[in-house]
Amino acid sequence: MTDSHPNALGRALRGFLADNLPRVRGLSLHTIRSFRAALKLLLVFLERHLRRPAATLDFPDLSREDLLAFLHHLEAERGNCAATRNVRLAALHSFARYATPLFPEHCGVASPFWPSPSSAPSSAPSSISNTTRCRPCWKRPTAPPRPGVATMPCC
Repeated sequence: MTDSHPNALGRALRGFLADNLPRVRGLSLHTIRSFRAALKLLLVFLERHLRRPAATLDFPDLSREDLLAFLHHLEAERGNCAATRNVRLAALHSFARYATPLFPEHCGVASPFWPSPSSAPSSAPSSISNTTRCRPCWKRPTAPPRPGVATMPCC
């Protein structure tokens, strides 16, 4: 992930932090710094855990098991409470929502927040690829808003 030719993960991180969060979503500087800190903690953890320089990490290195180990590391080794761990997890979910449409070829492998192919609906024809089946696991049908109640746009 050099500055001149970053890999897919590097490009996604740069776009997420430098463009998506401040310009598209309009988040505060404090939120952007919190998200950046969460992603940096993840990269530092993966660097030690996988014994590879952070600059060489890419989407296929983000396995569900490694992210679960990262969340455990936050609580067990760094002493974070569940609330702090969940803030870090929210930042990772947000990054996954941003990166998946940009890099659909890594959807099933790289984004541990999406259901695995084995948990995809069995009604889908076998000819549909994993990228077609890729859906955020937290997206659930919601009731339509009541008339006269303001709704927030989904981010």
